[in-house]
Amino acid sequence: MPGRIIVALVCVLILGTPGMHVAAQTAAPPSEPVRLWTQVHGRVESVRGSQVLLKTDTGQLLRVDISSMSYDERQGLVPGMRTSLTGYFGARPNEFSALFLPMPPAPAAPPEPPTPVAPTAPVIPPPPPPTR
Repeated sequence: MPGRIIVALVCVLILGTPGMHVAAQTAAPPSEPVRLWTQVHGRVESVRGSQVLLKTDTGQLLRVDISSMSYDERQGLVPGMRTSLTGYFGARPNEFSALFLPMPPAPAAPPEPPTPVAPTAPVIPPPPPPTR
């Protein structure tokens, strides 16, 4: 009899209780949607206050909220310029909230000077053979 109780307890511990599975399956969804940071590339069509209309490289027109960007970054966005913006998409597919511009690439390293070549002695042609 005690052996059966131990076996029953082990089975309960290994298999778990039915209530545990129900609790795990009925967990409430998160209250806010997950925001995936994304980088979009395109051309600025217009700028109005904290709103930018951006035509992406794929041809999509995005309404971009730039209010979270720094003042200098906002002032740098002008119609016609190509840019990349980092942020996340909104509730609608054509809405995007930009948080910042990506950092400009580091300047290229200056070219290395050419390796100096050791001077060579001038090549002197042999004298012509004597004429008789």
